[in-house]
Amino acid sequence: MQDLLLPLGGPSLGNSPFIRSGIGTWERLQNLKEEVSRDLLREGSLCKTEILGLREGEESKANTWEIEWLHRAQLEGRLRDIIDAQDRLFDGTYGKCMECSEQIAPARLMADPVASLCLQCQKLVEGEHQFCTL
Repeated sequence: MQDLLLPLGGPSLGNSPFIRSGIGTWERLQNLKEEVSRDLLREGSLCKTEILGLREGEESKANTWEIEWLHRAQLEGRLRDIIDAQDRLFDGTYGKCMECSEQIAPARLMADPVASLCLQCQKLVEGEHQFCTL
């Protein structure tokens, strides 16, 4: 394995007790990425054309495919979020809110190391999303 040069503290990573070293955070993100990748590989390839041409009474099979597609989309989104968090770690913005630039609470990063928004900004984004879907 190649040695990685990662920021090890300093102002870019904040004073969080959780973020003592970029290496530990990188390893945690890498483990998450490997777990999600395994889940994606385990699901195998999904082909939308396989659900075409269903006969009457086979709706449940179509619904199963829809659920599998949604689950796969969630896994792919999670994988993108993990990669984005690793990119933020490299460029020194990990642990800072992408919206307001304030430090994300260490407890939030412990719960979800790919969090890119502080709790206040996350609530605002979710509130706007709910408002748009009504």
